[in-house]
Amino acid sequence: MRMWANACGDGIAAAYNAGAEMRNAEFGNFYDVVNKGTGIPIVFGFNALYNAQGENISSKYIQGPQPDIPISIILGMEKEIMEGRGPIYFDMTEFAKRSGGGGIFQWDRPHSKALFEREYAKMQKYGPPQAKRTEVSLGFTGELSAVKVDGNMKTTLPGLWAIGDTSYAGSAWAGAAEAPPGRLRGSGLMNALIAALMASSSVVSHSKEAPTSLPDDPEIERLKEKIFAPLNRRHGYSASEAIRSIQEVVVPVKYSMRRNKERLEEALSKVAAVQEKLPELYAEDPHGLAKCHEAACIALCAEIGFRAALARTESRGWHYREDYPQRDDENWLKWIIVKKSQDKMVVTTEPIPMDRYKIRPAPTTTVTDAVVDHGELVGVTPEMIDWWWVNMEKGYPLWEPNDHKSFVWEVPPPVGGYLGAIQIAEEKMGPMPAMKIRIRWDDPDSCPVPGIYEHAIVAAGINPEGQVQAMILHEWEKSPRGTRMRSTMHFPGPVPSGFAEIWKAHDRAEVSTFPNFLPDLYRLWQAVKDPTINRQCSLKRKKPAGQS
Repeated sequence: MRMWANACGDGIAAAYNAGAEMRNAEFGNFYDVVNKGTGIPIVFGFNALYNAQGENISSKYIQGPQPDIPISIILGMEKEIMEGRGPIYFDMTEFAKRSGGGGIFQWDRPHSKALFEREYAKMQKYGPPQAKRTEVSLGFTGELSAVKVDGNMKTTLPGLWAIGDTSYAGSAWAGAAEAPPGRLRGSGLMNALIAALMASSSVVSHSKEAPTSLPDDPEIERLKEKIFAPLNRRHGYSASEAIRSIQEVVVPVKYSMRRNKERLEEALSKVAAVQEKLPELYAEDPHGLAKCHEAACIALCAEIGFRAALARTESRGWHYREDYPQRDDENWLKWIIVKKSQDKMVVTTEPIPMDRYKIRPAPTTTVTDAVVDHGELVGVTPEMIDWWWVNMEKGYPLWEPNDHKSFVWEVPPPVGGYLGAIQIAEEKMGPMPAMKIRIRWDDPDSCPVPGIYEHAIVAAGINPEGQVQAMILHEWEKSPRGTRMRSTMHFPGPVPSGFAEIWKAHDRAEVSTFPNFLPDLYRLWQAVKDPTINRQCSLKRKKPAGQS
């Protein structure tokens, strides 16, 4: 569902086509929870959501208070629907309990109160009968606001200023980070007001000194011919069809929120297919002509946003990449710049001058290896754990029922071995949204972490280019009542503050389940003798533990 339908990106397109640079375009679009019957947003309604089975999914996907709707609940709502637990409902009673003290109405804001009273009256008159639980959906808000401006709201093009929601993200007002206008409730009018005040002095000064000049007649005639061309066609490509086709690309969560390289390239190809047909647009009257130009602007804005998102190979703020789920300050403390050059869209980067900003990303820290000693796993033999690492698809959700979401082998383990196998595991860690992690089995004898136990495997977290981002050495050996085990995560570089503790808690939760399910699962599968289905592998070290 689309929340707003009046913005068509005309200002963004005009600035881009004139040669102005765009900045922070990858951070624009967002979603909110809306009443499915009325389309009205439920402000902070994400705190009281339930699936069709009566399960509170807010507590399932959100950890702790949030300043605004977090990515995790958006991805969670999508997941609940896709897995057959929809529709999603908003619980007014639960919301009232959580809001406490009046929620957003606890302050004396008469104009805000009057606005919501009018919205409520419309909902009462035109909406479905009120119930304790209201069906909701995600409302998409397409806001680019990417025109790059300085402190006086000047663009990179001399003589052009951009204020309001054309340039909020592009201004980088929020510091060395993203700043989509949808993340500040009701920001549009205030952005325009404040930005106009900031721009006024430099606009007046420029106006006094700027020479008066007009384009020559041939240029005017060429532009008029281009602008009015759709009125000269009696048939062709419909502007409504073009707009609908672009909306079908930008509205779905899989393109504008749960992004990865494959889907972003697919989205760009769909946008390009629309753009190829734009010269065939036709209009029957001036209203239709306006819609033709709106279609072209919407398509251009979609391309700018998707190209910027494809370029930023990390996750940061409101930009989430499923294939690059971590923030990467080492490589991405920089802005994505999009600019028109010789009729082509060019994407470059610009380092962020961190010393100029008081508001900065939280620092990353270089940490020592994070170690979790799991003690003795009673009833679990080393052979069972050997078997587990090459047969994980047979019980992955059992390993951590709350946080494990899906598992698939991208490269299955070879018969009788394990090295080089690659898995795509979707899991949640602490307050972070569920992410798909690419893990390769590597040789423990080549691991920089010294081992102490007889059996071992290295889980190397790799990016799409195969570069190791982190590695975990799991090791284990026989004990009097089962198996003793230890896990060590090695960080090649800095990591966000607190991440080591988040991982340690996640690892403890995983390994603690082994005694509950692994012995029974292992015994059941021994009835299957086909080694391509029930893989067998010994993970005893080639070198004695502790020997380098």
